[in-house]
Amino acid sequence: MGRAGGPPLLDSYEEAGSGRLYRFRQRRFSIAGREVIDTLEAVRRYDFAARVLPSYRLKEVAKHFGLAASDRVYLEGSKVYETYCKHPDLVRHYALDDVREVDGLSRRLMGAAFALAGMAPRSYGRVASAGPAMGILEPLLVRAYLRAGFREIGRRRQSQRIGDRAYDVVLMDCLATEFGESVLRRHLPEQPGDGADRGGRDGPA
Repeated sequence: MGRAGGPPLLDSYEEAGSGRLYRFRQRRFSIAGREVIDTLEAVRRYDFAARVLPSYRLKEVAKHFGLAASDRVYLEGSKVYETYCKHPDLVRHYALDDVREVDGLSRRLMGAAFALAGMAPRSYGRVASAGPAMGILEPLLVRAYLRAGFREIGRRRQSQRIGDRAYDVVLMDCLATEFGESVLRRHLPEQPGDGADRGGRDGPA
């Protein structure tokens, strides 16, 4: 797994569930050079708003979206091994149908997350599982502040809780040399005593 020449590392981490979709900590996996996406989460998010799916089982969801092929093979889980011993090609067909349906669901439900990953400074896998908008907005806001001449001076890890999820509190400071020529300085009127507040830099000698 992973890209050729890169470290073939499979890493895992725990992530707290968010909102009403998840009430437990989830174990996620990451692979260097690859994105690990769980289409089941996309199905749950879709149905959280639509409320039209009969269940979250792959076969039924694929039928709902019209992704099931006319010659789709269906096997009971308890019969897979027995069927493989007698008809291995049938089980291979069954497994390939599963792969095709998962790919179809990914293309149908993950398009927005894939596009957003091109704008947000986060990986596709992280964007797909971010949940609340804060998980996306925060890095976008931090990047915008950095581009405007501010700098990050501190971060309180997971110190702010919103619902069931913990977020970092990012502390930003401005660079004095850049702030002096910033858009705000050019457009905001100077207040009385402003020079004194800056240590007399602009005040009388």
